[in-house]
Amino acid sequence: MDNALKILTELTENREKNLKKFEDCETDILKQVNNVKEQMIKQIDKHERTVIKDLSTMRQRNEAKLNEEKADLAELIAQVQEGKEQIEFLKEHGSKNQLFLALKKQENKIKATESRLQKLTSTYKDTKLTFYSGRDSKTKSIFSVVESSTPCTIKHKSLMLQQAQAEIEIESKKKSDCTNNYGSKLTMSTSGMTLETIQDELHDLIVVKAVRNEDIFDWIEANLDHYTTKDNNFIRALMTVVCSSAIKGRGKMATVDPRRVHARDVILQKYFDHQLEFELQTLYALQALVHKLDHPPKVLRTLFDVLYDEDIISEDAFTKWEGNANPTEQEGKEIAMKCVVQFFTWIREANDAPDE
Repeated sequence: MDNALKILTELTENREKNLKKFEDCETDILKQVNNVKEQMIKQIDKHERTVIKDLSTMRQRNEAKLNEEKADLAELIAQVQEGKEQIEFLKEHGSKNQLFLALKKQENKIKATESRLQKLTSTYKDTKLTFYSGRDSKTKSIFSVVESSTPCTIKHKSLMLQQAQAEIEIESKKKSDCTNNYGSKLTMSTSGMTLETIQDELHDLIVVKAVRNEDIFDWIEANLDHYTTKDNNFIRALMTVVCSSAIKGRGKMATVDPRRVHARDVILQKYFDHQLEFELQTLYALQALVHKLDHPPKVLRTLFDVLYDEDIISEDAFTKWEGNANPTEQEGKEIAMKCVVQFFTWIREANDAPDE
């Protein structure tokens, strides 16, 4: 019995020691947990500061970029708005010709705007920030923020240019239905200027400013393409302006200064190029010009003499003009023919004269 009692006593003491040991372990573990907690809080605080710093850097970088893009957009909006207001004003208060010219001038600006919009919508990015939690084996971070970019969701559809081109085509058609001084349709040149505008510019250079031939060549080469200078209406316009510069006075007192035509013969010969059809067009232009001036005495005859003597217009062209019965070219023709009867008589007599 004594032995059994001894064992029971030892077991009781063991249980008490075990309980005390458990309590000590619990206290120690709680201390360790608290230490780990403090370390984790410090680590979280550290990573929090890192994330805050990263977010600030990302925000500043993106804010600067977005503000720069907004400034570019504001500038572009102002340009587009200015052009739109100009067109709206001309629609309300301007002439059709002014509206047409304004639309044509803005065509290149519209194309540039379209190109810029296409570039902006293709290069702009939408930025997104994503938060990730959980320890990263590489960065040893328990959480992080990742910045990513995706293409801008706004896509550009080129409607502006299509609308402007439609308006230009409409106005061009309206202009082409107008009748010019030649009795033929006024057309739009392939260079983008109306032939009416071209004639006005030539009149300013040749009649008003009387510039050098080199300056006239420079202007034509800078503003008109090959197809325009081969257009019958351009040929007529050039002849009209040059001959107008040679006519002095008004009404029955009008006279011709042949030197003015002679001074421009290099220009006329370059663009008429001794082509019969072009030469015929110039005679139609003269017919229209003297008709507009109410057929002042000797003006047409003097111009015919000068053009023939300077070898600007061939005898074949004069003969073809004389016999032309095109109904669209008959306005003023009858009176014009009476003014140059002696000219054609002289040509025939010269042809009939025997060679010496």
